[in-house]
Amino acid sequence: MSGPGTATAPASGEDVARVLAGARAALAARVDEVNDLNVFPVADGDTGTNMLLTAAAVEDAAAATTGLARAERAAALSRAALVGARGNSGMILSQLVRGAAESLAAEDGPLDGAALARALRGASDAAYGAVRAPVEGTMLTVTRRIAERAEGAGTDLAAVLDAALAGGRDGVAETTSLLPVLAAAGVVDSGGLGVTILLEGVAAALTGREPPAAPGGAAPRAPAADHPPSRHRYCTTFLVEGAGMDLDALEATLRAHGDSLLVMGDARQAKVHIHTDAPERAAAAAGAIGAVDAVRWDDMRRQEAARTARLAPRDATPSSCAAVLVADGAGVRELAEGLGAHALAPGGGAAAVAAAIAALAPAGVVVLATGADAADARATGGAEVVEAGSAAALLAALVELDPSGDAGEVAAAMRDAAAGVAAIDVDGAGDALRDALTGALAPVLAGRGPALVTVLVGRDAGVDPAVVEGWVRAAAGDGDVEVEAHDGGQAAPALAVGVE
Repeated sequence: MSGPGTATAPASGEDVARVLAGARAALAARVDEVNDLNVFPVADGDTGTNMLLTAAAVEDAAAATTGLARAERAAALSRAALVGARGNSGMILSQLVRGAAESLAAEDGPLDGAALARALRGASDAAYGAVRAPVEGTMLTVTRRIAERAEGAGTDLAAVLDAALAGGRDGVAETTSLLPVLAAAGVVDSGGLGVTILLEGVAAALTGREPPAAPGGAAPRAPAADHPPSRHRYCTTFLVEGAGMDLDALEATLRAHGDSLLVMGDARQAKVHIHTDAPERAAAAAGAIGAVDAVRWDDMRRQEAARTARLAPRDATPSSCAAVLVADGAGVRELAEGLGAHALAPGGGAAAVAAAIAALAPAGVVVLATGADAADARATGGAEVVEAGSAAALLAALVELDPSGDAGEVAAAMRDAAAGVAAIDVDGAGDALRDALTGALAPVLAGRGPALVTVLVGRDAGVDPAVVEGWVRAAAGDGDVEVEAHDGGQAAPALAVGVE
């Protein structure tokens, strides 16, 4: 099925799964572009990633429910979108999915242009209805423009898709003039662009042809101005389930725990998004309303650092400060590069460190390393050196990298950050690591108060980082602890743990 005269499309479970796969693939190809435009509501650079993870959850549900009746399939997709929603953008996307799915569930027969237009209107209305204080110039505006154009395009499916895409692109361009923070940065809304890209993937899957090319004169990919990040550290989501829950009471309970708060769902199941410094405390507060599950948080400071590193090569002004990290483990080095550092494997000696420093000139350089590698860095005499006893401490220090800062001042901030990390090395393999980790953590966490536990899993540990994350949470009990577990890939120790 292809060409501009495509009047209808089949709507079987297999077709729905194929179309949703096309939408997810289109966004996956441009996810960094969407992330880099993200300045609203905070400049944490995760809009594209959050929308992609949400879309992937819906795609997985579609693939698993192809045999269900249309109404049952729509309900499954709506639930998957809500449960899988990540971040502000993912939460709103989940409501777009719900509105479209509920509209299409009421249709009978193949999908034509009129049915698609009704689904797009249902998506827009559902999203606006779910946000307590809608802001124009965001993905809400773009989805409304999409629906408005689609409604006036007749019943031919391809014509409605073309009209909807034109509405999306015009809506994206309009966001800059509607939202002052976007105008100051010289960018369009990242969530609105993400919605339009998803629709482009839908159009390609439905018609068998690529959608019309985007118009010229697009806004710059990278923001032209700096914008303050969230005053809180963790982008947090969780589910709350119960019978007859009061969502207004849930929202009121959580308001004191952070900002960027969204509560979406119904009296039986709600999804919460909040920016907070204490995810576990926010989840515990929600527990007074219903049963809390699937608590997840992302460190926005690290997201912001990774985004800064992506955008730095596009800046006309050279960085005044750069970082080199020397550490064992491919995963550790990948994390370091995501935070903006040039990463080296250990053992290269002073010559390797000197070459890395020279490649980063004319920036001032901070070298982060342990043991003999730190000594090699000092021998070069060409950089500030930050030494710590563990890779976890080095990564915590690297969060303080400021490419516009003075190397000496940045190094001082990094040393303070590293000094605040209690390092624990746990040796062993497989399930035997659990008892060793629990025993090592207990005295460190006792009486410490809120803490961030980072675990780098070694290449021979024989355990998945997600499993280790669960062990840490169990070891912490009722303690206010955030956990990040990563595949570090280091030879030793099996688990490199840092407690901040």
